[in-house]
Amino acid sequence: MLKRIRIENFMAHADTEIEFAPGVTVLTGPNNIGKSAVVEALRCVVTNPAPRHFIRHDAAQAVVEVELDDGWRVVWTRKPRYALYDVYAPGAEEPERYAKFGRTPPEDVLARLRLSPVAMEESGQAVDVHLGDQREPIFLLDNSGSEVAGFFAASSEAAHLLAMQQLLQARAVRARQDQRAAGERVAAIEADLDRLAPLPDLELALGAAREGTEALARAERELPELAARAADVRRRRAGLALLRRRLAVLAPLRAAPDPADLADTAGPAEALAAGRRLRTALGRAARQAETLAPLAPAPVLAPAAPLAAV
Repeated sequence: MLKRIRIENFMAHADTEIEFAPGVTVLTGPNNIGKSAVVEALRCVVTNPAPRHFIRHDAAQAVVEVELDDGWRVVWTRKPRYALYDVYAPGAEEPERYAKFGRTPPEDVLARLRLSPVAMEESGQAVDVHLGDQREPIFLLDNSGSEVAGFFAASSEAAHLLAMQQLLQARAVRARQDQRAAGERVAAIEADLDRLAPLPDLELALGAAREGTEALARAERELPELAARAADVRRRRAGLALLRRRLAVLAPLRAAPDPADLADTAGPAEALAAGRRLRTALGRAARQAETLAPLAPAPVLAPAAPLAAV
């Protein structure tokens, strides 16, 4: 099954890449935008026709890369004089290159692509069961009755169509199984979503809790500074109370007199100072007298003249 196609410098496509859906892929759009060129690019990979008009104008070559669902990649490079095939195994970085094979693509490439037309045994006409042409009518409609009967009667073609039918049936069964499994998954997801209905309220509550936690963290960081400020406020309040008590004590006192009014007190002040000096001298004399009172009087001295004569 085709998984992806990349078209470079092919007809109207400068560089186009298309991912095919698992089921049906539909290309829609106005005329002359390259829808048929995608099918023609697939046909060129399978049949390797002459260059004709496939190479984009002013381009040196056209490239069509096809990726299969089993991981293989086939790259068809068409130059004006020859063509090349590069086949990449799954996960391989270097390809196996096919060159100088003439007009018919290598058998290994055709076996890998599995998109070749089916030849009818009697007439030898090839019937393309994979790629249709918009210029041709419905599949086998323009063939004669004998050709149609020969196509369906041929063992290889019948076996091929039967295998295709069986593959289609198997895919349909898997698709129904996948659809049921998807429905069950959707139901389980819806049940989970119902259980998660209170999630927005919880998220709001969680946001409020985060904000509260951040506020507590900020308060905890600011707590030492606030404690220092509170201690400073307490000290200031104590000082204010002390000042208020001092003010209450000093309130009844009269104001101190002006020093200018005390200028005539110089004489009394000097007399007071002299009295203080006198009291100090009297006190010193009294202490000296008290100290000398216990002493005996000095002895009477004899006349010294007779002693001097002796």
